[in-house]
Amino acid sequence: MATLGQVTINEHRELVRQQIVRNPNIAALTIAKNLSLDKDYVGKHVKKIRAERAKRINTQTIGVELARTEDLFNDLAMEAYKILKTAKHPSVRISAIRTLNTLAKDLLDIKFDAGVFERKLGEIKTVSFEGVLELIYDQRASKESDKIEG
Repeated sequence: MATLGQVTINEHRELVRQQIVRNPNIAALTIAKNLSLDKDYVGKHVKKIRAERAKRINTQTIGVELARTEDLFNDLAMEAYKILKTAKHPSVRISAIRTLNTLAKDLLDIKFDAGVFERKLGEIKTVSFEGVLELIYDQRASKESDKIEG
C-alpha cells in the first residue's frame, strides 16, 4: 500500500475539518462517503480534530478563569496596600502584609496548578543573565530551522 505524503494528509485533514464545520454532528462514515476516502482513515482525522477542539476550548476556559482570579487577587492586593498605607496600628499593618504575602503565594500556586509554570520539586536551578539570553537565542534558532525544514 502506498503511503501518503504529509502534504496530502494535511489536505485531507482540512477537508474533513471543513465537513465538520459545516455540520458539527456529522459522522465519520458520512464524511468518508462525501470525500471518497476510507472510513478508518477519516475516523482518525475526525478524532484528532475533535481532540484539538476540546483542548483549545479547555485552554481558553483555563485562561479566562486564571485572568478572573488574577484580577480578583489584584483588587484584594490594592485594598491591602491601602490598609497598609493608612493604618496606624502595627497589628493592622502586619495583617495587611501577611495578606499580601498570602495572595502572592496563592496566585503562584494557582498558576503552577494550571500549568502556566513547571514545578520541579527538590530542584533549584540558577541561571545567569547570559544563560537566559543563550536559551532564548537557542529557542529562536530552533524555531527558524523548523520553519525552513517545514
